[in-house]
Amino acid sequence: MSAPTRWWWLSFVDRLTDETGATAAMHHGVAVIPADDFDSAVSQAWRSGCNPGGEVVGTELPPWDIPWGYAYRLIDGDEVDSLQAVLCEARDRAEAGVRWHAL
Repeated sequence: MSAPTRWWWLSFVDRLTDETGATAAMHHGVAVIPADDFDSAVSQAWRSGCNPGGEVVGTELPPWDIPWGYAYRLIDGDEVDSLQAVLCEARDRAEAGVRWHAL
């Protein structure tokens, strides 16, 4: 079995409804998981303990260099912002044709 070559951004939320019927989303965080497809990424998040439950939506990330320090764990708050900055830098490097891995 070969290693997955695709990365998935999984975002976890719970939808809460108050007594008036208004709905709000409570964001639990994000997990970045290497997997072959979305269903495998969700399963892998469960197995690795970074799926907090609730609804999950995901998107495949482009084939940029993703630092392993962000993989297989639940990321929230300011760290999501930090991850987004890392992904923007990776996008910029990829567009410039530069390969780089964070250690």
